[in-house]
Amino acid sequence: MGKYLRLAVCVLIALGIAAFAVSDGGAQKGELQNGVWRAEYGKPAQFDLLDAVQFTPDKAGLDRLPKAELPIKIDDVAFQLQDGKVYLRFPLERDEQIYGLGLNFKKVNQRGTIRTLRMDIYHGRDDGRTHAPIPFFISSRGYGVFINSARKIDVYCGTTQLKDSPNASPERDRATDPKWEARPYSDCLEILVPQSGVEVYYFAGKDVADVVRRYNLYFGGGAMPARWGLGFWHRVPLKFTDKDALREADELIAKGFPFSVLGLEPGWQSNSYPCTYDWDKERFPEPAGLIGELRKRGIEANLWMNGYVSKKSSIYDKLKDFYADHTVWCGAVPDYSMPQVREIFIDAFKKNHLDIGVGGFKLDENDGNDFWLYPDTTIFPSGISGEQFRQTHAVFMARMINDLYERNNRRTFSLVRGTNAGTNAYPFVLYSDYGNHKDILTAAVNSSFIGTLWTPEACNARNADEWSKRIQSVAWSPLAMLNAWASKKKPWSFPEAEKDVRETFQLRARMVPYLYNAFYKYHKEGVPPLRAMVLEESFSGLLKNGGAKLSDEYKKLAEDVSDQWMLGDDILVAPMLGGQSSRKVLLPAGKWFDFYTGKYAGSAEVVSVDFAANGNRIPVYVRDGAIIPMSAAPDLKCRKLVLRHYGNLPGKLNLYDDDGVTFDYKKGNFAILPAEVDVSPDGKKTGKVGPELKNLFNYDEAEFEFMTK
Repeated sequence: MGKYLRLAVCVLIALGIAAFAVSDGGAQKGELQNGVWRAEYGKPAQFDLLDAVQFTPDKAGLDRLPKAELPIKIDDVAFQLQDGKVYLRFPLERDEQIYGLGLNFKKVNQRGTIRTLRMDIYHGRDDGRTHAPIPFFISSRGYGVFINSARKIDVYCGTTQLKDSPNASPERDRATDPKWEARPYSDCLEILVPQSGVEVYYFAGKDVADVVRRYNLYFGGGAMPARWGLGFWHRVPLKFTDKDALREADELIAKGFPFSVLGLEPGWQSNSYPCTYDWDKERFPEPAGLIGELRKRGIEANLWMNGYVSKKSSIYDKLKDFYADHTVWCGAVPDYSMPQVREIFIDAFKKNHLDIGVGGFKLDENDGNDFWLYPDTTIFPSGISGEQFRQTHAVFMARMINDLYERNNRRTFSLVRGTNAGTNAYPFVLYSDYGNHKDILTAAVNSSFIGTLWTPEACNARNADEWSKRIQSVAWSPLAMLNAWASKKKPWSFPEAEKDVRETFQLRARMVPYLYNAFYKYHKEGVPPLRAMVLEESFSGLLKNGGAKLSDEYKKLAEDVSDQWMLGDDILVAPMLGGQSSRKVLLPAGKWFDFYTGKYAGSAEVVSVDFAANGNRIPVYVRDGAIIPMSAAPDLKCRKLVLRHYGNLPGKLNLYDDDGVTFDYKKGNFAILPAEVDVSPDGKKTGKVGPELKNLFNYDEAEFEFMTK
């Protein structure tokens, strides 16, 4: 949505709700949608983050949410324009927690941190340089703030002390007072935007989860991926040929490792780093034949690419008027912000890739690092600065591929190594070459606050124990991927773990109905498919309302939960690391049951799980009364549903289904199957499904499985 159209829409909507007003701080403000406000401080830049994306607010979805008011007054946000920069200051209460502020890898609560939000690869420290430097934060008080600037933004999140603060710590003598503090108490969050004005969006909610939903719905709701993208992915080594790729696919199938996407790395192109985007005629003489063979096996192809163009490319000359003045790996850098550039790529990709059946792309190297990419001094034909382009480069590329598929009424599920605000409706998942397992699991948790999806991909491991745990962890994420482009690992590379890894591949294939339902809720209600525990009401409500009854151990572990998450409505996942023989899991309120056995696990308590005693499986739990829809067999073509019921409470399920490949669902071409389990006074359980079963696209049979005896 372009700036002038967006402002016009803002004004029109606001006129129906609240006229724009000028606050004492000099900000224009108005309510745009239910629980969403826009304020303008100073004179915003001509180009900002939202100019890079196309989005239409889901007004119907927002209107379904309860009315919400901001717990702070916009007028209480301090604004100052100094040295050509915008200074914003937000008040913080003593127990207030802050989430978001980009994709972070070390902790969940960001209070007490300093960030310079900058698009980059992750370097192992949370300093703001990250794959998703989204300038959006959420307060535990029930509001969120998005700073719409494509500049590098400095954030001081509860680290600064104001001279006149009524909450200032008393002055102390370090030499004599044991209560002296190196970091005195801070009661504010300060943001520095290096431009003369900025748009700020405020999102209200009854809790953190409600704010996240509003943010996602305002930017169009969550992505609806191609259904085939929810099986396991396997990326092959860099120099594989077409014969190598087919041989690898057949070997996985023969050994009982079902997967639905095969990723081809740079070797498919006639030149890479920089790229031609043309098939290599020796390694891939008949690409259409390869794609056809893969699809016969139920496998889609995903092609690696970066955005830097080789002189050998068939589209190099067509783009000659749109290159920046710097190169990357000796390749030209097209100005992807220009529609002409994206159209040239779309035309070529349709002919050479989409028309022969390519399912999606891996958009690489659009994040960092400084020694590889173009500098901020780069001049782009559109007039966008190098700094602004770096913040939005990945977004423009994702928008281009999204447009390619949407115009042809085909859905994709693709990968991108960078993103920014407002892209939650694009069917892309973030990934990284960074491999620290603990950190990439924390990143998965943090992705749920900022409208992004993240895969803690399994690339390599030191031993069988770590390999099994990495594979299991990624299997319970939005995109399950074994990425062997560099390590050349195969699922069976560690024979001691082969059985466990095979079972995990098969389980992921069976979980597609549940996962697809979770994505529908993301699309329709803005609820992320993978959620931090603080976004789970039975957990956050327990801490708020039942804290006095919780053990001290529970309270301590609940301070920053970075190693477990909710997947969909009813499943709690607790990954484990290599070498970790046991772990503790925080169970929310209500009764929870073991996913694998159906046995009761606990309620509102800390449970300890031994990996070996748990059958070499990471802990996974299901809410009491939940119905988990699964495929009867580890095959995306299996047309029989198994509806697993856990616990002893009655349960209900509405299972969404559509063709899984087109956008016809937007025209109403979908089905919803109601299912429920009744429990009689004597404990007998009875399941039934609605007559809508006959209307489903992917299933025509269903049976119940009662896991808790």
